[in-house]
Amino acid sequence: RFAGLSEIELEECKKKHGCKNTDKSQLWTFCVFEAWIENQCDSEPDDDQIRYKESDLYAEDAKRVCSILCKFIVEARQRNGSPYSPKMLLQLAINLQSYALKVKAGSCRFMDIKPSISNHPFSQYIT
Repeated sequence: RFAGLSEIELEECKKKHGCKNTDKSQLWTFCVFEAWIENQCDSEPDDDQIRYKESDLYAEDAKRVCSILCKFIVEARQRNGSPYSPKMLLQLAINLQSYALKVKAGSCRFMDIKPSISNHPFSQYIT
């Protein structure tokens, strides 16, 4: 009655039925995040400054991920230097969450509103 799919067939099915605009939006958001990380690395080194990596987005440590995202959301700017609208900042966070879960299923669910994460700084800041 049910067709069995291999892992490869399942991945092909996901790709075929995925929304191209969503994928593009998530990739664009991740590129903004990457550019922010590169900017962090290019800035003058400060002994107190923590250096971030792209892989930090996929960490399972909720406090670390939320700390990084709080800093990213506050510092993120459009190419012309003007701040993003609150609606766009929320969209950036949603896209980063989706992208992180697509790359690594066990990534921190920082946009989760359940009590287990709602006491983390990021969810309080963004919601």
